[in-house]
Amino acid sequence: MNTSIRDKYTHTDMEIQHDNEKQIILALVGESDFNIKQQIIEHSCPQMFTNSIYRKVYNIVIDLYKNNIEIYDQNIIARLDKEEQKRFLIELMNEYITARTYKFHLEKLINAYIQRLLNECDTIEGYEEIKKLKEKYSLKAQTRPIWEDTDNLICDYCNRWENPIQTYYKSVDNIIGSLQGGDILILAGATGMGKSCMMLNLLVKMAKHGKKILLFSLEMSAEQLQNRIISAETGIHASKYRNYEMTDDEFKQYCDFAQSDKFKSLPIDVCTEYHITIDRLTAIVNESDADIVFIDYLGLISGNKGANTYERVSEISRELKLLAMSSKKPFVVLHQLNRTMTDRADKRPQLSDLRDSGKIEQDADFICFVYRPAYYDKSMDKNALEFIVKKNRHGEANLTARLIFDGATQRITDVQGETPQAFRQCGIGY
Repeated sequence: MNTSIRDKYTHTDMEIQHDNEKQIILALVGESDFNIKQQIIEHSCPQMFTNSIYRKVYNIVIDLYKNNIEIYDQNIIARLDKEEQKRFLIELMNEYITARTYKFHLEKLINAYIQRLLNECDTIEGYEEIKKLKEKYSLKAQTRPIWEDTDNLICDYCNRWENPIQTYYKSVDNIIGSLQGGDILILAGATGMGKSCMMLNLLVKMAKHGKKILLFSLEMSAEQLQNRIISAETGIHASKYRNYEMTDDEFKQYCDFAQSDKFKSLPIDVCTEYHITIDRLTAIVNESDADIVFIDYLGLISGNKGANTYERVSEISRELKLLAMSSKKPFVVLHQLNRTMTDRADKRPQLSDLRDSGKIEQDADFICFVYRPAYYDKSMDKNALEFIVKKNRHGEANLTARLIFDGATQRITDVQGETPQAFRQCGIGY
């Protein structure tokens, strides 16, 4: 136990704390009921243990659990590197009788940990983080009667009917309807298909219709995003800015739009932190008043360093879904495809092409692909772009919206038109 903790504990407090830690370790090592061990693991963390030997044993248990190795005394003893630690655990196991009281000791362990954090916290952000940890490790189930708050459900429907969050591409909205709080839309495509271009066109359209956007651009800088949007809005080839090839008239047009109220009034906030963890992303989303969140792209969010890529992406995917539900905001999340798809004769993307797809496919409400046939077959229309809805939790899937792609200006338009009248004709609020 470090000095700061020792100073705040009386001798009796420390004895009680260590006894709680001991009882939890005994249950983890000696209990035959795996469900009890799993519940303890899910509601605890190494930082809850102030005794160094108990913490070491706990970390070994977690390692066994993560690697699907049976958790019992001999497996743990074999991983202890000091003879006195091994003897200590053997002697400790002689005290084990039953795990009947494990919930009592686990709750004491959790409360003591939260109290230590509160004693050392001096910022609002810190208190918010501690509140989340308390909810994360709580043994009390969050339940309520199914009929409760139905008034909110009705009000929410009316509000969304009046102010829906749509893509404003009629062909797409005919398939997916509107995006709602808690929805995760995965937008994926092979390299060169235009998924970042599709994302920018989506968020600019939404911003023009008054939707507040929060964008996490982990691949492109804010300056690159600005150039792409300005180029698309002015019709000036995006590469001309990078290559210093604009004519005087184009440069004036570029500057006029960049400095215009039309551009400055777009309600788009860009997060300028490019190395971001899921915890930091969560904090930013919870502070934002955005209507919808865009993330480019999932694979660049930092996660558990000890996990392999599949585990890390799966964990982040689940955290994003939980965040979308708790924040009541829809998320549009870009993701990459496996390169092996290019070996197939039919290059149209499938769900199995999603990189590290298992958990993502499960968490997402919509999985959509952008696909340009001309990228692989030059005889095809170079302006054709398919927006393929492969998964739709709220409606029919395996449908395709036909869009028009302009590579020079990075504009994507809808063959069905985008007028208010067209939206009303198809029964979608505008």
